[in-house]
Amino acid sequence: MDKPAIDEFNITESQYLKYKEYRVLVEKRKERLNSIEDGWISFIVGYLFVLCFFIYMDWDSLSSIYYSEEYLRLFGVVLVILVISIIVFPLTLGLTAVLNLIFLNKIIRYIATLFIKEPKRNDYFINAEKFEQKEKEYEEYINNLEQKYPNISKYNYSISLYFKDVINDVIEYEKKYINEIINKRKEKKQSEYWLSLDGYTFEREIAKLYYGLGYKAKVTKASGDGGIDIKLWRDDEYIIVQCKNHKNPIGPSVIRDLYGVMHKEKADKVILICSGGFNRGVYDFSNGLPIELLSIKDVISLSNKVYIDEFKSVTEVYTVYCANTEIIFVFKKVGDIYILYSSYEKALLYKIANKIEYVNQYHNGYYLFDNIEDAKRICENISIQLHKPLDTDCYYDIANMIIPFENYKRKNFYYIRMIRKDQLYFKSKNAYEYSK
Repeated sequence: MDKPAIDEFNITESQYLKYKEYRVLVEKRKERLNSIEDGWISFIVGYLFVLCFFIYMDWDSLSSIYYSEEYLRLFGVVLVILVISIIVFPLTLGLTAVLNLIFLNKIIRYIATLFIKEPKRNDYFINAEKFEQKEKEYEEYINNLEQKYPNISKYNYSISLYFKDVINDVIEYEKKYINEIINKRKEKKQSEYWLSLDGYTFEREIAKLYYGLGYKAKVTKASGDGGIDIKLWRDDEYIIVQCKNHKNPIGPSVIRDLYGVMHKEKADKVILICSGGFNRGVYDFSNGLPIELLSIKDVISLSNKVYIDEFKSVTEVYTVYCANTEIIFVFKKVGDIYILYSSYEKALLYKIANKIEYVNQYHNGYYLFDNIEDAKRICENISIQLHKPLDTDCYYDIANMIIPFENYKRKNFYYIRMIRKDQLYFKSKNAYEYSK
């Protein structure tokens, strides 16, 4: 909603000021009439009526007081009137109610309207009233916006500009996030990364490697499970794994104990991993047995098999247009991730020298959502489109991002990412999956 302009209502500033002056006069007149109608005149009329009635009924007593001695005359009259007033007051209240029931106050108000004239009303006041109503609607609208979207006043209450700025922040965040993942994957091919891990993290990362090789992997509890750190299953094979992430080679006692656990567990194979390697006794014991020994070099070799793709750090963000029957979806390509950015309604499309140009588009807005259900509906819409940046075998990742503002205010937004199903390591944190 745009802020109403006074010239759109065919009035001037001076005319609108006169209208406001007219409104003040109307309110004052209304207050005066209301004060008349509030019942105080009915009360006075009732009071005088009852007082006169009592004076009339007891006139002989008043006359005798009046003709008494001089100094008692005034005192006696006042005293009698005071006594009568005490009696009259509750009766007056009742009479006032009766007078109001017969609409005496309405009649008095009507008579008052004949003397308290209404201010003169000009013809252009109708347009001024329409402008005033639109201003009230606009104020209510921006108050709601300020409650819903912190700091939107900086964008002149434009939701489009506000969302554009926020989603551009989202794109910058995605660049950093994806580069962190890429750098982490590169680090996993270096011995320094593996040697820097604590014991439990080392076990989890090893389990991820085997998961990437097609195994079902389970990390056991920290207390250990007979020396077993990881359990692996693939097809009909069951393997137990023990991890030692230290620089010193280990002796044969460790593998002998683990081999005994293998028989107890009825496992098919043992894998012993030690970053520092093994002494000669370990190799002698393992020879000819279903035991696999892995050093840090072997771990890096496994990592190269799992993380075979080489990603370059993201430095540029590309814009991708997907033209469908009625809507042009705009995606931002960050690395191999596509983020739904905005859309246009297509009015006219030209293709010149293999370059698509869109003419007379209507901008629908930027794709940020206050709740996840709205995001899911858009995912549904995109999934049935003919043209998408990725084929149908993709992962719709509904991500959320909390944007901090001034005065400790925060706003949670949802947005949509599209990922290839073989690149799910690029999933966002706390992602909500939507898939067909």
